[in-house]
Amino acid sequence: MYRKIPQHHFSTALCAIALLLTVGILQFNAVGCAASTQTAEPVTFRVMTFNIHHGEGSDGRIDVGRIAQLIEAQHADIVAIQEVDRGTKRVQKRDILVELSEAAGMAYAFGKTIDFQGGMYGLGILTRFPILAEHQTLFAESSAGEQRGLLRVTLSLKGTEVVVMNTHLDDKRAAERETAARTIVGLCDEFQSGPVILCGDLNTVPGTSPLAILSSSLTDVWEQLGGIHEKTFPSGDPEETIDYIFISPHVGLRPVSQHAVPTSASDHRPVVAEFVLQR
Repeated sequence: MYRKIPQHHFSTALCAIALLLTVGILQFNAVGCAASTQTAEPVTFRVMTFNIHHGEGSDGRIDVGRIAQLIEAQHADIVAIQEVDRGTKRVQKRDILVELSEAAGMAYAFGKTIDFQGGMYGLGILTRFPILAEHQTLFAESSAGEQRGLLRVTLSLKGTEVVVMNTHLDDKRAAERETAARTIVGLCDEFQSGPVILCGDLNTVPGTSPLAILSSSLTDVWEQLGGIHEKTFPSGDPEETIDYIFISPHVGLRPVSQHAVPTSASDHRPVVAEFVLQR
């Protein structure tokens, strides 16, 4: 026999359902807020720039293992390396980049600048972060000399895209260094929406024109952290600063520290900077 539900019981049921829905929505929003807060946590990472002199140390020995040990000891997450040999005669046809990548347990990107001694020579980037894209730019050369260039990769730092650039400027022609610096500034201006990190052996000392050109769009980390440029070359008893890390004036990227590392693994001292990226 059909029994009619009293009106006050029906209203009470509707109120209970409404209350349950409200509580559910509040719990969902709370979980969503917690997840959002978690994904916004900052990322701390270390960047090294290092002219490895094709793996040859100041003692004349080619030793990839000690370079890898240095990377590990400095807890580097991104390493921009210059003077990289792959299959050349002077390294007995070894692929220094692949050997270093395997020894350090890092992914790599490569940008060839010249063919050399039956192999390739150029720039490399090692990283513990996923590589989303890579590109090589060769600088316009107005006079005879070694071709120079810039290797650029886009990395994903836990969901945030960061552009890392690596270069090795001319060691003899000042005009070529200035031209290259202008080209780098133009490339950096294409990535104004996110952080850019420029590393390299710039073959020029503080106060020179190429650094002034770069500083029109980028910030020298040495300068930002107090203006003391540690000497990096030659490695045994360094006399001048020619190795640098620059960053874009991105509000989410903050340098914490930077130092040059004494070593016999190359004729340069590597420079290591620690950053905090607020996502």
